[in-house]
Amino acid sequence: YEREFYKRLSNANWFIILKNKGVFNPTKNPSTVQTENGFQTPNWEPLSYLEKLSIQIKEGKELELIDEIIEIIKKVSESSIKNDLTWVSFIKILSKLPNEKISKEILNLIPVWLNSNFNTRIQSMYLCDELLPKFLYDHPIKEDIEKGEIILKHLFSIEKKTEIEHDDLVFNKGSYYS
Repeated sequence: YEREFYKRLSNANWFIILKNKGVFNPTKNPSTVQTENGFQTPNWEPLSYLEKLSIQIKEGKELELIDEIIEIIKKVSESSIKNDLTWVSFIKILSKLPNEKISKEILNLIPVWLNSNFNTRIQSMYLCDELLPKFLYDHPIKEDIEKGEIILKHLFSIEKKTEIEHDDLVFNKGSYYS
């Protein structure tokens, strides 16, 4: 009987159960750790669930969860824990949500997702290949153009390195990078 009960639960019900258990709490996001052979960035498993949920949302299901998912993205991004794989998952999730639900405030978190001691090619690739095209299509509305501009602004911003980073690229102290 219990197995049948769990089979009948919708994704919305599962989301509420997981949320109430604190699974999406920003403190649960694992940070990059140093190992003998360099660094390891652990995957935060609940994001796999949110990615699958975002696909269902794109298909018109579970739309009532959009605002809560966006709130999770916001809270985790504003926490002090950094995880490049988390940022990639967030970009994948946002690329599946309706444009009108993605605020400029959320897009202005992109600098957090691109601020890393490591290479940010993966985040940049998903921003360019998945998130940006959803706002800059054949005949975009004004609001979508503005959101696309925010993404481009963050992708093309130039910053000065203040120290040499732990990266597979070599930066000189004081050099500029995009």
